[in-house]
Amino acid sequence: MIKFDEVLRIVCLFLVCVAAVPACGGKSAGTGANPSGSGGMGGSVGNSSGGQSGQGAAIPPGTGGAFNNPTDAGTNDTAEPSTSPDGAATSDSGPAASMDAPASVGDGPATSSDAPVAVADAPASSDGPATGDAPGVPGDASANLPTHIGYKLFPQANSTSSYAISQAGELWSWGANGSGQLGHAGAMTAAMVTILGMNTAAYAGGEIHAIAVAKDGSAFTFGTNFSGQLGNTIDTGTFTNAHPTPSMVALPAGVKGLPWAAAGERYSAVLADDGNVYMWGGNLYGQQANKTNIGNMTANPMVHAVPKPTGVTTWKSLGGGYSHLLTVAQDDQLWAWGDNRQGQLGIGMTGATPDGVLKAVTKPAGVTGWTYAVGGRDFTLAISSNGALYAWGANDMGQLAAAGASQPSPTLISLPTGATGWQKIAAGKDHAVAITTEGKLYAWGNGSGSTPKEVAPPAGVASWLDASAGVGLVLATGADGKVYQWATGGKPAAAMAGLP
Repeated sequence: MIKFDEVLRIVCLFLVCVAAVPACGGKSAGTGANPSGSGGMGGSVGNSSGGQSGQGAAIPPGTGGAFNNPTDAGTNDTAEPSTSPDGAATSDSGPAASMDAPASVGDGPATSSDAPVAVADAPASSDGPATGDAPGVPGDASANLPTHIGYKLFPQANSTSSYAISQAGELWSWGANGSGQLGHAGAMTAAMVTILGMNTAAYAGGEIHAIAVAKDGSAFTFGTNFSGQLGNTIDTGTFTNAHPTPSMVALPAGVKGLPWAAAGERYSAVLADDGNVYMWGGNLYGQQANKTNIGNMTANPMVHAVPKPTGVTTWKSLGGGYSHLLTVAQDDQLWAWGDNRQGQLGIGMTGATPDGVLKAVTKPAGVTGWTYAVGGRDFTLAISSNGALYAWGANDMGQLAAAGASQPSPTLISLPTGATGWQKIAAGKDHAVAITTEGKLYAWGNGSGSTPKEVAPPAGVASWLDASAGVGLVLATGADGKVYQWATGGKPAAAMAGLP
């Protein structure tokens, strides 16, 4: 017969064991996500880390450091300055409507003011995934971000400003700010966009504005609203009024943005959880994927879904250039629309009259599909389903990593000797950078020439994790978690001042 004291001892041991079991709801680091950018990179984070065979998977924009971003690459849009504030190009797109009355989101800012922070070179914490990088609840955009140490970089090809997201989810920005495109009153010294708190999942830097996607799927814009690129009707048709306070864009009811965004010459776009790409802003070159005010400077602040060609049920990545856009469908076909004067749509011809119609990008021999693409001012970079890197469009600065004229069809960029694959790609105005799976960064185009050249990290930094590019600049996150920025053709020196 079992004695009472024995039963009591067994029960006590059971209770002690139960108390020692850790909760199972902790963060799990996601590796390949569904960003719309790291990406980006860009411009847009995306949603695939690959599936590329044989060459290592490139991470798309916005996911954390490889690719230009579905999963972690920076999508890169380049803007060409011209006659608007900041030297930004006044080109052809209509502003999106957005409200200047900021909506408070997230956990609250980590810093208490928009004044530039003077703390320089303090390394970002590198001992754990960024808040929100692990899968979250259904519909939470942060579920699309993989684990990433240091700052995440997304596309900003058309921008003379720079941006980065900290591990905690804070959006930091610095550089040109004549149009309020930094989201705060600072300038050259990095400062936090405090109204977004620790809630930022992705961003894209445009020519004179920017878009940020929050972890809860909300989209915010700030900058100048000439063509309605802010998603509202306030101050459309003028470059003189800056709107540095982020305002929420009215996406359709129940729709949440994913970490894939694009911003170019006065247009904005975001990939959403319902499988649609939503757009607003200028339509000079058919960027809005419709014929509304096509070919003129009229503002188009109304948020609308990009029409899907026959057979397309959902979009899974998003990238954008100065005045063209790119998105991959569920069957891995890449589609492009907008300006094609330099062959940046990749359809085998140049100079087609803008018609606002999506066109299937040509598949080179052996390519069965695409993972994601990013755009420069008038060229495109894309990762194929098997991990190969292709480029097309303008080549006046060697941005296609080859000599010769513009190429309207995808052209292979060979892997550097010793490299096994591409981890991330980023396009600037007329230059490009890419990180190999070994963590080496290569640059080509304006300032570097048509042959990819390795850019070694500073002394003491083992490798590169993430990269983006803008107008005349490159920025990258080192293995030490810090952000480095340098002029095209140059090399990194000290870490970016002002970032915690």
